[in-house]
Amino acid sequence: MPPTTVPARAHRAPRFRPGSRTAALFGGLTALTLVAFPAAASAAAGVGVSTPATAIAYTEQSDPVLVGEDITVTGGSAYGGGYIDFTVDDATGDDVLSLLTAQVADTTTGAVSIVGDTVYIGTGSRAEVIGAVDPARNGADGTLRVTFTSPFANPSFEGSEEIEGWTVLNDRVDLGVTEIAGFTSIDRSTYAGLNPGFPAEYAPGNDDDAPFQATYSVNLNSADASDGGHSLELSSSMTTMGSCDVVHGPAVYSDPFTAAANDKIYFDWRAYYGADNYHVFGYILNTVTGEQTTVLDATGGDNSAFQTKETTIPASGTYRFVFVGGTHDLSCGMAAGARLLIDNVRVYGSKVTDEVVTSIGNKLRYASTSDDPASSRTVAITVADQGGSETASGEVEIDITAVDDAPALVAVAPISFVNSEGVDDYAPSEGTLTATDPDSDEISHRILGDHAEAATIDGQSYTHARTGRFGTLHIDEQTGRYVFVPDAAAADAQQTDDTEEFVFEVSSTDERSGAANPPVLTARQTLAVSLQVTAGAPGAPTSTEVVAGAESAVVSWRAPAWIGGSDITGYRIEQSLDGGESWTEAVADTGSADTSYAVMGLPVGVPAQFRVSAINVNGTGPAGEPSAAVTAYTTPGAPTLQHVLPSNGALTVLFTPSEDDGGAEVTGYEYSLDGGETWTPTSSSPLTITGLRNDVAYDVLLRAVNAAGDGESVTATGTPALAPIHFLDQDGTPVLPVQPSGAVAATLAGAETPVEVAAQGSDTVVTGDGFEVRASSLDPAGAQVALRDGVLEAVQGGSLVVSGEGYLPGSVVDLWLLESNLFLGQVTVGDDGTFSTRVAVPTDAALGADTLQVNGLSASGEVRSVALGVVVIAPAAAVFAPEAATPAAGGLATTGGELSLGLAGLSAVLLAAGAVFLLSRRRADRTVSQG
Repeated sequence: MPPTTVPARAHRAPRFRPGSRTAALFGGLTALTLVAFPAAASAAAGVGVSTPATAIAYTEQSDPVLVGEDITVTGGSAYGGGYIDFTVDDATGDDVLSLLTAQVADTTTGAVSIVGDTVYIGTGSRAEVIGAVDPARNGADGTLRVTFTSPFANPSFEGSEEIEGWTVLNDRVDLGVTEIAGFTSIDRSTYAGLNPGFPAEYAPGNDDDAPFQATYSVNLNSADASDGGHSLELSSSMTTMGSCDVVHGPAVYSDPFTAAANDKIYFDWRAYYGADNYHVFGYILNTVTGEQTTVLDATGGDNSAFQTKETTIPASGTYRFVFVGGTHDLSCGMAAGARLLIDNVRVYGSKVTDEVVTSIGNKLRYASTSDDPASSRTVAITVADQGGSETASGEVEIDITAVDDAPALVAVAPISFVNSEGVDDYAPSEGTLTATDPDSDEISHRILGDHAEAATIDGQSYTHARTGRFGTLHIDEQTGRYVFVPDAAAADAQQTDDTEEFVFEVSSTDERSGAANPPVLTARQTLAVSLQVTAGAPGAPTSTEVVAGAESAVVSWRAPAWIGGSDITGYRIEQSLDGGESWTEAVADTGSADTSYAVMGLPVGVPAQFRVSAINVNGTGPAGEPSAAVTAYTTPGAPTLQHVLPSNGALTVLFTPSEDDGGAEVTGYEYSLDGGETWTPTSSSPLTITGLRNDVAYDVLLRAVNAAGDGESVTATGTPALAPIHFLDQDGTPVLPVQPSGAVAATLAGAETPVEVAAQGSDTVVTGDGFEVRASSLDPAGAQVALRDGVLEAVQGGSLVVSGEGYLPGSVVDLWLLESNLFLGQVTVGDDGTFSTRVAVPTDAALGADTLQVNGLSASGEVRSVALGVVVIAPAAAVFAPEAATPAAGGLATTGGELSLGLAGLSAVLLAAGAVFLLSRRRADRTVSQG
């Protein structure tokens, strides 16, 4: 046939660079001849490739650019087994070729689409496989090839020893019975070939008989191959069960592949007899329908050479190859065995045309990952027709515009320091940044957030610095040399592992931009500075203090300065009850990093000391210094009741503290009137409870309180009543406080209080701490009765005028004549704490000495009782004050203030006799108390 020709481009003659692939290809075209190929169509008149008239523009490191839009292929006739190849001249690993791909194959009639590495053509209803990207020439190194064969896993068995892409059945195969790849195998083999001299019944009718014994194996054969370095060998060795038997096995089947109707499949095979003849078989299996098409059926003993077998795909679909080895005991001596070799399996389509190849070429893209690419690249296009029998070539020129690249900075090794217990010496750690710029621009080295700081450390100069938590990082802007100088105090203070990060930044100026202020390009790397703390138990806590509690103590301390590299998880507390002679464990682990803990269950009254040890994951450290001794306490015992003294709407309880204070000072008392449901605080004895109902019995619960809480309670019972108030004599017996004429006695909450009595005109005035009571007398006609020898005289049928101040506002004051056992009346205290009342002296009041008792509540709410010795006289015996006037008639009581009366003047002698004296006349044999 005539030499293959290449159409010249319209815009220029082809360029040949000495030694280039293009030159070699074009030079070789003049001597190309058509090589025989199995079942190939007749050679085309001549394949041609036309390419773009102008160079394609590409910018450095940009996304892939389409460079094959103007490629056109003509003159081809049959491309089965052929290819289209794209090669970048003088390619490096930075040159990348690729094809436009789709997510889903296009089914439009004649549409060419590439999904992954598989090439499809649409038929109108489906997309059929027509080729694939060569896995070894996939564009990554500037070389890309699309072969017009269906993609097929491991077609020449050049993979690993596991024979990837093929499944091995290392066993006997009974055709027509054994299931292979999910379907029962067919049995269409020829079983003729009986050895002459044996009866006809010995002729093998099938392979149904299992051998007496057999071995089967499937291996890669590296000594005998038709393509590449390996073939697949299926071998057997056996003793047959009967004479002249045929036995099949082992077998292999391929991973699925797709093919279209009328596609051609090819494989190379050869067989060897072993102990006897070979009997080999093969078919293609439709993985959906199970239809099986025979591709190999051979028997013999000639050790055949490799042959190529061709078969036409009957229908479009997905298939598997199935190859079955086997042997025929032709000698009928029952010793058998043979080998089958398979290689170079391939599937050629019949649908690739010039238009299809052109469409693939139009999808070609180019990109470069180089930081410093050449200014241009040439992509050579080679098209192989007729299984590679005819080729044609063309070129696409690419002009590359370079850009200024950012500098590159190599990762920086981390720095690590170790902090152990005590003071450590931390040496500086230094290094040098490794930075490059693809465009050879000058590089500047800095630390993000640094500041200019000139320093010389160990003879090296540095220009900038940044201080972190554990030290300062210095760097020289020009050379990139850096040093980290630890801060020993900060590092020693760090108690657990920690890391801080600094960020190095290198920069260069984009000199290619041509701008007045060219951009600055940067790269960054992080430097990790780690401080590792030596693992161990914590040190000893310090400053242990303790505060006693109720049968307990609260222990507090300071955490140890050294925690052993791990957070403290708890503390161990020990106690000593013998002055530190021996120690027992009070708390094994507090379970918390808190530095105080309440130790419970301590014996009351026994001095206790405590010491504390810290705990972390590494163990328990030493104990700190013991605390001072403290004594735990408990709640106090019940107070001792003395008396309950009733009064008008009130009870006065006299008590003494318990002899047992529980080991802690009593801070107060509480009482309850509802059986202990609610408690009211009070200070000390005596206790006055007011606001009660007369003639109702009350159970009063009383208890003491200290820091441990509420003590035992004691119960007192009393009944308030409108009655005179009894004082307690020296023996503690309640008695009426009858006073001699002119004498006075007073109690506050049952306890005797000092008072003074004085005569002021016709008035007798009793004064004490914060209060005053004033009393005067009127005869039946209302005339003022003078004091006789300083003694107040009450006139039968007359009245007494009594007033006071310093009392509880709103409370009630009651008045009595004790000897006569007469209730004179009561008056309500005004808002200003004063009262004033006029009460009648009954006509049947006993003549002679008597005691006027005035009972009320002090401003603080305690019962106050004043007993004044008076004399009851008949009206005729009354002596009138000189200034006395007849008062207006009125009621017995006036409340809320002092009553104003017109009093007759006392004689000068009586006024002079109004001596002021202390109440010293109280009887020595009488003790006054509240209760």
